[in-house]
This record gives sequence, C-alpha cells and structure tokens, in this order.
Amino acid sequence: MRMKKISKRLESLFFFFPAFHLLMMVLSAVSFIRNPSLVPFLIFLQVTYLMPIFIWRIVVYFYPIDEGFASIGKKAKGGNLWLISNQLQFFYNGFSLPEVVLKMIPGAYSAWLRMWGSKIGKKITWTPNSTIVDRPYLVIGDRCLIGGESYISAHAIKKNEGAYTLYVKKVLIEDDCVISYHVTISPGVKMGKKSFVAAGGVLNPNVSLEEGESFARFQELTQ
Repeated sequence: MRMKKISKRLESLFFFFPAFHLLMMVLSAVSFIRNPSLVPFLIFLQVTYLMPIFIWRIVVYFYPIDEGFASIGKKAKGGNLWLISNQLQFFYNGFSLPEVVLKMIPGAYSAWLRMWGSKIGKKITWTPNSTIVDRPYLVIGDRCLIGGESYISAHAIKKNEGAYTLYVKKVLIEDDCVISYHVTISPGVKMGKKSFVAAGGVLNPNVSLEEGESFARFQELTQ
C-alpha cells in the first residue's frame, strides 16, 4: 500500500522546525533566567513540550495519519507526513533528557505519547533509556514493561538506486508483554498478550508473536 502524498512545500517548510524549536527554547530559557518566576517557567515548558504537539495536531487534522510505502527525498514528487512528524520530534530523538524527566513522573510519559496520538494502556513501566522514535504510531496495552535500551520504531528506510523508500506501520503491543534489555521492535510488529522478547532480540518488520509466545535471540539456531 502506498502512502498518500502531501504538499512538497509543506514538507520542505518543516525541515526548518528543529532550528526554530531550539531557538524558541533558548529564548524562553533566557527569559526564565532573567525573571525566575512561574509564568516564564510555564512558557518554557510549553515551548519545550507542547508546541510541537500542537502543530502536529493541526497537521494531522488536515492530513490524517497514513501507513505503507513511500518514496522520500529531493527526487520524490510529493511530500510525506512521516517526514513532518520526524522533524517535529527531532529534538526529543536527539536529546533524551526531556523524556527521561517525564519517565520519572508516574504516568507522565504515557500521557505524553497519548498527546502525540498513540494509544497507551495503564500501568506501563518505561525504563529511563528506552527509546520511542515514532510517538504517533504506537499502540500498547496494559501492564507492559519496556526494557532498558530497547528501541521501538514504526518506520524503516532503504536506499535503492539513489532513491529512498520509506515504510511506515504502527507497532502493536498487547496487554502484559515484556520487552527485555536492548531489544529492537520494527514497524508493523504485533506482540500478542503476555508475549516476551528476551534480551538482544530483534523483531523485524511485520513479525507477529502469538499470545504467550517468547522470542529469544538466535532462537532459530537453538531449536
């Protein structure tokens, strides 16, 4: 399935967003340092956390989230929604501290992902150095554990004859799943209830685990 194309000009415009976001954070931080009171601090928090989400919500109102394959890059004829989402998340993917702070507050990181558009259940355990790179493209059930240095991505990019092909599909993790240390979860992965991925495991795109199934690294060699 091919992803729908959007305005190429709109896509190009968002490539300036990371620099704009950083500038606004610096200005709001300087304002707070000069006047350490509640209002400048709240403005800093809004610029740091809420501004990208607010813009993303406006974008997806006109261009609903899409999945599938797409050609991206300068040679692509149309723009791509995922590239816009990637630019809006650029700061959080580059610097872990803002999200580590949220993970220290019970329920805050799950609420953060819901604001981006993901569906997140109750009582999720997020380790501080777990990584989510596509915040609008995630579905997680209740009582799951996301282990240390785990990496969950809803996209994959491949270069072929000078062009780039993008594949985007939501990740589905059902109730009571455990993702261990240093696990990679790829686009389109589906983990059934109470399934388990052992340390170092890599679930390739569109792999499905049945209810209660365990996946171990190199398990194909040991069976």
